Amino acid sequence: MAKTNFTSLGLGSSKIASLGNRMHHKEAEKLFNQAFDSNVRVVDTSDTYGSGDSERMISRAINHMRDDFYVITKAGFPHMSLPSIFSPLNQVGKKVYQKLNFQQNFSKEYLINALQKSLKRLNMEYVDAFLLHEPNYIQLSKYPDFQVALEYIKNKGLAKNVGVSTNDKRVFELVCESGLVDIVQTALPYTNNDYNSVFHKSKAHGITTIANQIMQVRSVLYNNPKFILKLNSIGLGVEDIPAILVEFTLKIKKADCVLIGTTNPDHLKANASGLDRTLNLDFIFDEIMQITL
Repeated sequence: MAKTNFTSLGLGSSKIASLGNRMHHKEAEKLFNQAFDSNVRVVDTSDTYGSGDSERMISRAINHMRDDFYVITKAGFPHMSLPSIFSPLNQVGKKVYQKLNFQQNFSKEYLINALQKSLKRLNMEYVDAFLLHEPNYIQLSKYPDFQVALEYIKNKGLAKNVGVSTNDKRVFELVCESGLVDIVQTALPYTNNDYNSVFHKSKAHGITTIANQIMQVRSVLYNNPKFILKLNSIGLGVEDIPAILVEFTLKIKKADCVLIGTTNPDHLKANASGLDRTLNLDFIFDEIMQITL
């Protein structure tokens, strides 16, 4: 994890090619150019985001500066993977698979094949990290050779690091048994005493921990008059809440990286720019830790 392109802020790409909300490739280029300018160099994607179109869009946007970004992709969810000319049908196929309750697959053959397809879509020889994508514990238990897959992927240089994206403690422990986990991506716990969460367990194991879903309390804070008054008392407002949550995650929770999920370059810039370091935010952070979800 010593690579200089692993930054404390990352860009989530689940929305950039989503059905009904697809970005034009020129807009995607603006978004990733802003990420570069804001030192947001970790890019998180998955083979199922846009059924592969997210990876294709990332390829077009950053391949001319590949070494400046730390690219993470994930696999395990069923999806259709037709060639790019037919890619609009992929997302329809994914919805059909979901309706038919197709199960996750974490077999050695499936994971290696999925990553090879991702690399082709990304037009890259390797990704910086490959993660199991939110495994269901029962499904993952059916495929003990997932450990062999992770070892193969790392040894062959298809991914520099391997790990898992999960909020399930049983999944975390099962994957950790392999001894191969370099990175864990998981939701941020907001309370002080949630030491049984995947986030805290990952930190305790010394694993690089990426926090996602950090904006899940945003609406709670927006609708808390007491909290807003405290913000106003130090010259901040509701528009600063996303940046505050980023600061909270890095400074108080000590995440190694925070994912910002946005398709708006201006929002990305604002969230990444940070807040006035002369401000005393401790009492604001204390208020956030009182939240019960």
